Amino acid sequence: MEYLWKPRQKQQVLEFDALTGEVRSVGGEIKRQVVRILENDALFDIGADAIGTVLPGANIAVKLGRLAARKVVK
Repeated sequence: MEYLWKPRQKQQVLEFDALTGEVRSVGGEIKRQVVRILENDALFDIGADAIGTVLPGANIAVKLGRLAARKVVK
């Protein structure tokens, strides 16, 4: 969880480890893990699946777009 202390303009992240029950105020580890999981390819896959449920076959176009974007970047 992120908390903002407005009067002092301070921001703090509290992390809760569900496995150990430990709460830490040293911020950033959970956020780094989430960002690592939701990399660009994962977002394309999620988007392709989401649009494929609404418009059948549209997920193929999204995946082709990802391939084209990779070739442009390289």
